[in-house]
Amino acid sequence: MSRPRQHLSIVVDEVLAAASEATARKTAETHAIKVAATQPKTETARGLRALADTIRTATDDVSYDDFMGAL
Repeated sequence: MSRPRQHLSIVVDEVLAAASEATARKTAETHAIKVAATQPKTETARGLRALADTIRTATDDVSYDDFMGAL
């Protein structure tokens, strides 16, 4: 392979690698934005989300004190 073609090949490989990195970064940013958008914004909403997660995973009965402790 001639020197100019070898140089061109290296440049093309670098451009493709940079494009691939940019695509991966954009995909990760988009995913992070979507995840952040689904998260509760207020303290009360975060408390209710935590309570719902606890209720879904708990096998014990939920008492009034559990509700009051979550709020």
